[in-house]
Amino acid sequence: LRFTTAGHAPVRLAELISGPTLILPVYYSCTNVCYNLQWRLAQVLPKIRSRPGEEYRVISVSFDENDSPELASKFKRVYLTAMHTPFPESGWRFLTGDAENIHRLTKAVGYGFQRKGRDFLHPVASIVVAGDGTIVRYLYGTNFLPKDLTLALAEARRGHDPGARPPRPVGGRV
Repeated sequence: LRFTTAGHAPVRLAELISGPTLILPVYYSCTNVCYNLQWRLAQVLPKIRSRPGEEYRVISVSFDENDSPELASKFKRVYLTAMHTPFPESGWRFLTGDAENIHRLTKAVGYGFQRKGRDFLHPVASIVVAGDGTIVRYLYGTNFLPKDLTLALAEARRGHDPGARPPRPVGGRV
């Protein structure tokens, strides 16, 4: 799957998922839940002890093919600044893409959305994946507790949720 970074660089999603990764399906022009999801995550990330960019990564990926790298860059600055603490740019990537790659990703992770005028109907969910792309957990809603996020990332480091059935890729490797 190929996307474009906020800095206009092409990137393969598999290159970014080298360890525990939190994927946020959003669209950058959303003024409601997508904004709140990322804003609240920005408030929680400084409270967890894992090292961003080294022990985990966050990827916001727009499911609106009309979102531009410039718009992704704008929100990258907003959320990284909102943390009020140094956070490596490699720790939270903001991606845009074409319709084909977006649909391949959202289908692979079981995430549906529907355009409604200029907006979208979509669930509010984040996907936690292990370094091999296996989906470990879904986190629903816009509120994150540091403890829940830490546990989800630890499960992704192990490659699975110890209380669940053995992991299996959903729709293949992300």
